[in-house]
Amino acid sequence: MGFYELDVDDTDAIGTVTRRLIAEHPDLNVLVNCAGISGSEDITTARDLSRGEKMIATNFLGPVRMIDALVDHLKCRPAAAVVNVSSGTGFVPYPAAPTYSASKAALHSYTMSLRALMRGALQIIEIIPPQVATDLMDGLEKLAL
Repeated sequence: MGFYELDVDDTDAIGTVTRRLIAEHPDLNVLVNCAGISGSEDITTARDLSRGEKMIATNFLGPVRMIDALVDHLKCRPAAAVVNVSSGTGFVPYPAAPTYSASKAALHSYTMSLRALMRGALQIIEIIPPQVATDLMDGLEKLAL
């Protein structure tokens, strides 16, 4: 097992890292998508959307980009799998973090579609952790909803 640090918002970096990954590990057969950023938002008033856009890019587009970069390789490997880490908030939204919840709901939906389309060719696994105490929740624990 190994890991590569990667900014999943950087499409050029994804290409560079995945080419290196396949070259160095041609037997690679599992991708684990575990990117996630969160934060509280007040969506009841106009605001700077940059943080929300970053959440969508990291939490949803990042895994989509990683799957796209590796799907052709993975589906040719024996016992291959894609593991997407979504969130319980993708099913029961957390009002203090609506964009985070929406990004994880999108990842869940994408995972379900990918599973149906890849049946028999590639195992698609979704891990749905419950709420846990991590620094991902910084700033949210003070909100009483």
